[in-house]
Amino acid sequence: GWPRCAYTVSKVAVNAYTRILQRQLEKKGNKYQGVVVYSIHPGSQHSKISQESPLAAADAAKSIICTALMNPCQHLRGKFIWDDLQIVNSDQGTLAGMSVGMCL
Repeated sequence: GWPRCAYTVSKVAVNAYTRILQRQLEKKGNKYQGVVVYSIHPGSQHSKISQESPLAAADAAKSIICTALMNPCQHLRGKFIWDDLQIVNSDQGTLAGMSVGMCL
């Protein structure tokens, strides 16, 4: 079933839209081949989920900056990335075992 927290449902929607938007851009052809759409979980500050963030703000910023500065990479397209730069397999709810570092 659906989570009871609206915040969690909104994150599911963002991750789904990430996949949809990347697929739409790929259908448009070469004009958008350098555009990579992905979502990243930088660490939680939401009080209903966790009273404490698993990461310091500076560490969360590092993971965002790292992914923003890397070259476009085929295996990131439309993916959800955890704060430790692991790709989350949203279809199975597990880490895909693939590090974003493979694109650096």
